[in-house]
Amino acid sequence: MTRDAIRFKNGGILHFASAQSPSDLASRAIRILVLDECDKYLEFSGKEGSPIALARERTVTYSNRKIVKASTPLTDHGYILHEF
Repeated sequence: MTRDAIRFKNGGILHFASAQSPSDLASRAIRILVLDECDKYLEFSGKEGSPIALARERTVTYSNRKIVKASTPLTDHGYILHEF
């Protein structure tokens, strides 16, 4: 495994990706997505679009997908407060 992933003995792999890297967010299908501190993400990653939308798109392969969004609210108009 690379330093951006951990393989567990009983099965499963935990991958880490940066919200600032569109290629990280578009590289594999994922069933469980955890977005941490999403209010701090840049609004757009270059010409690729929102990092949250790119990450969410990786989950469409799975009908039993789980998406967890966690963040400290930073503004009254921030992403996490809007989602709440």
